[in-house]
Amino acid sequence: TAKPMVLVLGQYSTGKSTLISQLLQADYPGLRVGPEPTTDKFVAIMAGPSRQQLPGFALCSNPRKSFDQLQSFGSSFLERFEGALMPEEEVPVLGSLSFVDTPGVLSGDKQRMGRSYDFEGVMGWFAEHADLVIVLFDPNKLDISDEFRRCLEALGKNSERKVRFVLNKAEKLERFELVRVFGGLMWSLSKVISSPEMPYIFVSAAAERCADLAPEARDFFLSEEAKLRQEVWQVPCDNTTRKVN
Repeated sequence: TAKPMVLVLGQYSTGKSTLISQLLQADYPGLRVGPEPTTDKFVAIMAGPSRQQLPGFALCSNPRKSFDQLQSFGSSFLERFEGALMPEEEVPVLGSLSFVDTPGVLSGDKQRMGRSYDFEGVMGWFAEHADLVIVLFDPNKLDISDEFRRCLEALGKNSERKVRFVLNKAEKLERFELVRVFGGLMWSLSKVISSPEMPYIFVSAAAERCADLAPEARDFFLSEEAKLRQEVWQVPCDNTTRKVN
């Protein structure tokens, strides 16, 4: 039986891979982090006998990994899909969860035209099969591009209850700036989300910068981080109920 899956998506350089590393408390094989688009593949991070990377073709042909349906998106996608395996002894959380890191959502049609597979379709498949979907935003990238909007719409009504929004890198903002940016994000999301009630938006900070913040701000960010972690750790407990629903 496949383990519950956490999908992480957002525009490029919003901190998706860094967030996964923080939750794993380890860097997965093949991880690259930088200000430019670095994750150009869908990466399934799972438990395995040793640290290794597996090509998408091998993942999809293994019936135990439950990715066989992704073969319908063609070889162009499978070349952009890989697995990152890590031993449970090294990363205990992988004993009960798996994670999927995603390519940064692009802005502008010229950049999007470079995709040789159905990006929104793939994202929709992962969202449908995921047990939790974390969508990251950067304070400097609050505009929702056409591709990002289509990805959010691809989450579908059936996925809304398992989507969590995170305003990341918020430690860079002054208090009043944070209020303005938070309101701007709510307004942007209101144009995309069909639900009459806006979901809770977590506010996150880079872990290495928290120590330099004022005590009040540090306590706030640590509290938000604890809430988000609790959402993730709760996924295996809620998995059976969610499957029944």
